[in-house]
Amino acid sequence: MIIPYKADLDLQKIPFVTLLIIIVCVYIYFLQEQNETKFVEQTQQYCSDANARDFRYALKHMTELSSCTQFMLKVRLSKQRERIAIKELVRESVSKAAQPILGGEAYIYDILTKHYQHYRSQVPLEYLTDKLKYVPDSWNTLTMISSVFTHGSWGHVIGNLFFFLAFAATLEIMLGPLWFIFVVLALAVGTNTVYSISALYQTNPLPTVGLSGVVMGMMGLFVYFLPRTNIRVFVWLIIFYKRLSIPAWALVGTYFMLDMYQLAKGDMQGVNLIAHVSGAMIGFLIGVTMFREKKRKLKILMRQHNAPR
Repeated sequence: MIIPYKADLDLQKIPFVTLLIIIVCVYIYFLQEQNETKFVEQTQQYCSDANARDFRYALKHMTELSSCTQFMLKVRLSKQRERIAIKELVRESVSKAAQPILGGEAYIYDILTKHYQHYRSQVPLEYLTDKLKYVPDSWNTLTMISSVFTHGSWGHVIGNLFFFLAFAATLEIMLGPLWFIFVVLALAVGTNTVYSISALYQTNPLPTVGLSGVVMGMMGLFVYFLPRTNIRVFVWLIIFYKRLSIPAWALVGTYFMLDMYQLAKGDMQGVNLIAHVSGAMIGFLIGVTMFREKKRKLKILMRQHNAPR
């Protein structure tokens, strides 16, 4: 495992916007966790009072979900639309032998859907992640932005923020806070727009959360400005640990090619590889189209700084 944590440069200024984005991501995930705890408690309370015989009988014949709480949370927290999630659970969890006893797949689906809708009416608490995530066929600009500050686990948050800090801090100092904010928003909207376009050709496109598309955009933009600058990384290999410095072009190129390879294989593994790949490309293109003059001035400043005195 290779995790970058810092560009090998003396920034001399504090990247306030970068640090603020990190704080916002951590705070939002903290709110997500609190919301989820309350959400689970209310679901458990509802299920403790649920005594409908047909519902309990249908659950009894499901191989994976034997309790009301498991079923309700599985559907409610699914990345898929609720009706699709229920259909898939019936197809996967109810054995072929049990289906005729219960009245057939369609009948089981109707029972579970009816009781799920009743549960939704009795537990109106909104799941915070559902409000913040981006659904690709919605084309909603607000959730395009909110979704990048939303994550699926602490590991997801921390991993993204290590990468973000390593590249974004330098870019903020180089671009200034206003241009930097523009780039973050452009990457959020751009990567999610590309994902929505790709979703037109998918059967069941999943909603998306996470900063990784923006992170890859920062990596692409960093390579445009400073391809030979070293990035300090932690390297873990089972029990082996070491700190190294790797040129930005090599590190970013490796991650980009790995994502391209996984995308070509169709091996998404729950990761929005389309956001990763499009983010890197959009970030680099932002540099080419908008910051050529800034790059030229940066080269002059670096030559002056490195000149013998």
